[in-house]
This record gives sequence, structure tokens and C-alpha cells, in this order.
Amino acid sequence: MKIIFIGGGNIAEAIFSQLGKTYAHILVIDHNQIRANYIKQNYPHINHSFDFNITPQNDDVIFLAIKPKDVATALSNITTNNALIVSLMAGIKCATIAKYLNNDNIVRVMPNTLLQFGHGTSGIFFSPRINSQQQDVVLKLFSTMGHNYILKNESDINNFTAVAGSAPAYVYYLIENFIDITQQEFGFSAAEAKAITLQIFKGSVIAIENSPQQTVSELRRKVTSPNGTTERAINVLQEKKIDEILVQAMRSCYNRAKELTQ
Repeated sequence: MKIIFIGGGNIAEAIFSQLGKTYAHILVIDHNQIRANYIKQNYPHINHSFDFNITPQNDDVIFLAIKPKDVATALSNITTNNALIVSLMAGIKCATIAKYLNNDNIVRVMPNTLLQFGHGTSGIFFSPRINSQQQDVVLKLFSTMGHNYILKNESDINNFTAVAGSAPAYVYYLIENFIDITQQEFGFSAAEAKAITLQIFKGSVIAIENSPQQTVSELRRKVTSPNGTTERAINVLQEKKIDEILVQAMRSCYNRAKELTQ
């Protein structure tokens, strides 16, 4: 089985960097010279090509890691035969992919870049043509990279994009601001601000994972003494309606995924 990536960007890298530890026959196709040099330098055991000049076999797996705006150009001139197609593209339906490739063996996966560290979250939708053996292949490929969630309907991909696919960026944005505030407002050095912030986020997640009998709200209330310092901070967050801002952000992500579908 060959594993072929059409597109070698960040999400593709998150996957082939992990699969390259187990699978020998991986090919990344990307026409960007800078990206090609990066892949050659950092992943010398992975093959690279500028053009799709191969004939895939039926037991090969082809990952589509293409920007949605480039789908028509990228897919119009390639032959996939009956290879298994795994699309990583937000908003592009199975029917659209099948039209360009003349191949109905399509799985849509909405992963996030945390796969690169073995802690990813992937939503997987199997189109009707996918048999149990093909499902097993996909689940095996993703099993070492994090947690998989099987989606019953293709439309659920857009929901998953909003709550998980794009979510690492939300968290990074919060951490980025915590670090900046700790340094600029409260006088800690850049190194101290980063170390303090990361330990807080890491420790909070560990506390949640190790407190299965308590909800996150209960843990938060245990830290929030009545009329204390923490309550003052929480009151500001509630007054500014942080929960509503998060809803708006995630809905905006969802709406963009729907726009791409069109």
C-alpha cells in the first residue's frame, strides 16, 4: 500500500510526520519549491514530487490536502482508479470530489494539527461506497494520532470543523493573550510568562481528566471563593459575555465551512 498526499501543507504534515514512523511508502506531491525543500530537509525518508505522475493501485490511499479554492485545478487532471480517497478539505462534499475524480471511494476526515503530537481529534465520515475493510484501513491510519469520532452524516463535518478542527487555534489565541498580559501588565519576563501560562493550562486539563466525578463548572466553583479575588475576575468575564463571544466565533467558523460547500 502506498500512501499519497496531494498537498504538503500543515495538516498534511501533521499526518505524514506520524505515518512516516510506521509506513515506508509515502509520497507527498506539492508544487511549491519552498515547501518541497522543507519536506526534503525535515523528512528525508519521505518521497516528494512536483507532479502527479503515478498510477495509483486500488489498495493505495490518497490524501487530499488541497486548499478548497484549488480543488478544480488540482483534481481535474489526475487519475486515482479505485484507490481509497481521504479528503482533509473543509467544505468540499464527497459528490464534488467524486465528480472530478470519477471515484466514489471517498472518506472525509476533519482532523486538527494536534495529530502531529499524537493528541489529535478527528471527525470521520464514510461515504456509502466505503466497505468495512476500507473503514478499518482509515481507522488504523488515524488510531495512533489521537481520538477518532465517527460522523453519521456528511453535514456533521461542518459542525466538527467549528468545535474541533479549528479549535487548536482558539486555544492558542487564548494562551497567546495570557502570555502577553502576564508579561506586559504584570511585569514577568517573557520566559516566565510563557512557563506560568503553559503550566496553568496543562495543570487545569490534568485536573479535569483526574476528576471524573466533578463537572468543569464544579471545579471552577471550587477555585472561586465568594467575594474573593477569583470571583472578581469571573464576574468581569461574565459581564463581557465571553460565552457569547465563543459561540459567535464558532458559528462564524461553521458558516465559513458551509460557504465553502457552495
